[in-house]
Amino acid sequence: MNEIISNLPEGCSRSPVSGSGFSGEFITLPASALRTPGGAIFQLDRPLRWVALHRYQPWWPEPVYGCGKVNFDGEFFMILWEREAGGYGVALPLVDGDVRGILNGTSDGLSLQVPTMDPLSDRATLLFVATGDDPVELVQAAVQKISERLGTFKMRTEKKTPGWVDYLGWCTWDAFYLDVTADKVLQGLASFQQGGCPIRMFILDGGWQDEKEGHLWSFRSNSERFPQGLKALVEQAKAQYGVKIFGVWHALEGYFNGIHPDGDLAGQYEFVTTVLTPEEESKIGVPRSDIHKRCMVIPSDISRFFNDYHRVLRDQGVDMVKVDNQASLDWTPSVPPTAAMRAYQYALQDSEQTYFQGESMHCMSNTMDIVYHLRSATVWRSSTDFYPKRAHFHTLHIFRNAISSIWVQAFGLPDWDMFQSEHPAGGFHAASRAISGGPIYVTDEPGHHDFGLLSKLMISDGRILRSKQPARPARDSIFEDGRVIHRVTKIVNFNEVTGWPAPVGVLGLFNCFYIEKAGPEPVDGEYCAADVPGISASRFALYHHTSGRVIVADATARQPVHLDSLGYEVVTVSALVEGVALFGLIDKFNGSRALESARWISGNTLELVLLDGGRIGWHSERAGGVSATLKEVPVKVTSQDGLSWVEAPTGEPVTLVLRFG
Repeated sequence: MNEIISNLPEGCSRSPVSGSGFSGEFITLPASALRTPGGAIFQLDRPLRWVALHRYQPWWPEPVYGCGKVNFDGEFFMILWEREAGGYGVALPLVDGDVRGILNGTSDGLSLQVPTMDPLSDRATLLFVATGDDPVELVQAAVQKISERLGTFKMRTEKKTPGWVDYLGWCTWDAFYLDVTADKVLQGLASFQQGGCPIRMFILDGGWQDEKEGHLWSFRSNSERFPQGLKALVEQAKAQYGVKIFGVWHALEGYFNGIHPDGDLAGQYEFVTTVLTPEEESKIGVPRSDIHKRCMVIPSDISRFFNDYHRVLRDQGVDMVKVDNQASLDWTPSVPPTAAMRAYQYALQDSEQTYFQGESMHCMSNTMDIVYHLRSATVWRSSTDFYPKRAHFHTLHIFRNAISSIWVQAFGLPDWDMFQSEHPAGGFHAASRAISGGPIYVTDEPGHHDFGLLSKLMISDGRILRSKQPARPARDSIFEDGRVIHRVTKIVNFNEVTGWPAPVGVLGLFNCFYIEKAGPEPVDGEYCAADVPGISASRFALYHHTSGRVIVADATARQPVHLDSLGYEVVTVSALVEGVALFGLIDKFNGSRALESARWISGNTLELVLLDGGRIGWHSERAGGVSATLKEVPVKVTSQDGLSWVEAPTGEPVTLVLRFG
């Protein structure tokens, strides 16, 4: 382990730890080194290729790449690299009590510093480094050791996944932006209903609150836009349009600039005021305000604030909250930032549990002092927004989410953000969300929907076909920047099927190449079944969603692929078990997720149970023909070019019995 980092300042100490397939160490540094201008400087020992998550905006990570010395000037959440000695290394900054480590790249090497306001008296353990054989599993194992040591947060696998993520959702943001009204919400819900697309989860985004000059005035809704109040809208959305989970947006601070110093809330909570310059307002993205103030509830009063606010929302029928603008708490220089964030996070999450049973989404929340205090919150946004009018952002968006998820999924369930189904890039986004393992929600304008595309994501009752774990980039897509080199970006996931010996993999192939000055270009690449880790088999049947092709191949047999601009393919990777490979609902992007169970009743009879009907597909190499029954009634089997399928009625779970030979 000692060779993974070198040139540590004098007075540093190492505490080694180990686990299955990895070894690591916590690095404790003296205050004298951390408070030195430029911070404590050290080196990674002989890295080859590396990828780092850089805090390129106050709230969002951006993957950056290099070879050899890490000299990128920026704050890192994670550095992952290939080691010259073999295997992989990871470096993660830490939070030690009220002190946050800030890991920066400099021309002299990596630098570790602490915020000026954080109290640092003697020494602090602010860095963890580790090595292992699998880059993604290494990050998960490293965060697990950090969780055990700090005791301030829980791993994603230790926390409950909120129920809202299993329904196709609609969010109002890009449909209306801040010009949202109750009437527009109802028009939108009616538009989905008329298209036969059930919206069970709904998020009322920004624009609904009672705010003035970028500050929250009261806990009421905006009286002009919602003249009958929020409760009436919630009741109508649920009764008339079948919404099960009604969510609303608010900022961590109430609104972007906190509470209004002259508003209804000002006399109820103690707050601290920070005067911002126009340049500072622009940097942290808060709305321009004539008063140029941020008025933040003090940490000792924030628990009461959240409980009061959420109690009001719950009384109006609200079921979940999207809490935004979280990392902007850094710009309150009159309070120690790390201690303040811990107080805010614990108060927020406790209130979410009390009033919404943990049904929440955290957004603009990618910082170390947030993630190391996620005790109960699970879902959080893993990259910047979906921007419908920025052509180059669509490929960047998918790539950023895929790489950021390596880190995010250790702490929570990555949320890849909303998209618009009728957008020219709608299919590109939909395919990536289908395999992401996270929530899927759109921000369509009323009357502007691609219901055929949306049907590929869900079953008839409004539930999405969501893999139970987050996606990850294939190993050969981690250390090469698919945004600026001509290569296919591969994203992988899998679905367990009860009674079936092998999981069914799902492999997404995406053209994420886009250089802004040159524009998009086609890419060529290769893929194979072995790109999906954790499936042990020698031969596979590969079903291609967009082309309908079936290829039978050995695990490592490379298959060529050509993708045009915004091109994608979703491949179901199914091991041949006793001569049969299962695909699930073949008209869905992630159709194997619909397979609940599969078992051989006898040597030639296979029973499949699915969440819903539709076109149920498989590949067979067994001798003789095949017959099928649904509820003991024979149904037609169609076979073509290696693909067999039956049509099953939708609207309820299906039990299909196949008899071979």
